[in-house]
Amino acid sequence: MLAERAFASGRVRAVGYAALGLLVLLGTQPNAVASGVVIGLTVVAAALPQWRHALGGRWGARFVRLPWFLLMVAAAVMASTRFIPTKMYVINSHVRATWALAGSQAATLFDGSWLESGSVVVLVLVGAVWLARDRNRRWLVVSLALFIAIFLLLYAVNGPVVRQLTWLWWNDHYRVRAALVLPAVLCATAGAVVIGGWVARRRPDPPRVRQGLIALAAVAVVAALGCGIPVHREVVEATYGEDSADYSWVLPREYAALSQLAAFVPSGSVVAANPYRGGMFFYVAGGTEVLYPTENSPQLPDRRLLGTSLQAVTSMPDVCAASRRQRVDYVLTGGDMHIWGVLDHTPEYSGVDSAAYDPDFKVVAEAGPYALRRVPDCSTAAPGSGFIGPVTIP
Repeated sequence: MLAERAFASGRVRAVGYAALGLLVLLGTQPNAVASGVVIGLTVVAAALPQWRHALGGRWGARFVRLPWFLLMVAAAVMASTRFIPTKMYVINSHVRATWALAGSQAATLFDGSWLESGSVVVLVLVGAVWLARDRNRRWLVVSLALFIAIFLLLYAVNGPVVRQLTWLWWNDHYRVRAALVLPAVLCATAGAVVIGGWVARRRPDPPRVRQGLIALAAVAVVAALGCGIPVHREVVEATYGEDSADYSWVLPREYAALSQLAAFVPSGSVVAANPYRGGMFFYVAGGTEVLYPTENSPQLPDRRLLGTSLQAVTSMPDVCAASRRQRVDYVLTGGDMHIWGVLDHTPEYSGVDSAAYDPDFKVVAEAGPYALRRVPDCSTAAPGSGFIGPVTIP
């Protein structure tokens, strides 16, 4: 839209859409912002000729050009390195693959048989060639090429300089590979249109035949997509299931233990579980409802209070009331602090972890490193002392 309506009659609409896009990006994960910036930069680069023509004048003709734009982007990237947290130079620095493996994964956009995945790749290539010939749509091909290049550099090289570019993705090649699918799907759609039009022109009723072929191609793409996007499966099976708590959200033995303990939680009950100890996978492993669905769940008042003070549920009326409102009948203790949780988030869930040292929290079942405990009845909670906050775990 920006490429076709730059500074023209659709200026107000373009600005409105751009503002809406910025608001959406501000509410998303940093890796989504980084992916959006990559695509946005390619759109802006494609719109430069229209902007140069619309602005006119000597300054517009001289400075609204691709080399100056690329220089500005490079300067912005260099300036951003001053704000990179130190830990971002280390996280996922251990992940590195051969160029052959990285290349094969970049080309394998979707799971399925060789025929299904190969058909999608053909559609992507045909669509990319067709789009590359259209100046207003060329940005799609450029964005696909950029994501492939970033993925290959991150997965096959993964050096300090590369991590200065990929830190908003947490230097996680899975996140970049997932973003790569976005322009690839659009290229595949364009490829279906091209092939459908080419076949339709050789039939007696081209418009109807073309519509039917496009619909058939769309069904084929959906069928291939139905087999799954490999990166989603691999994220669960590999990175988030490694044998070291330093680089994984949940260990294989912890995931197996969560599956076993889920059978002891009745329907309608909520479990307070430290997400940094693998607790957020309780729902994934066994369908158990948890108080903290992810490590980024909004810290609403009840969640924050229970996280820091659940161990005081029998003595603090406020904590008791919060546990009842949230239906917290069980607490999960044990497990290792994963990723950076031990550095940044120990106080947030100290009340949950402290339940392991309170005999009033009776053990219901144990499996692996975990213990599922029953939250004690707090109907006779005594008036609080006025202080509710983190406690020191012995």
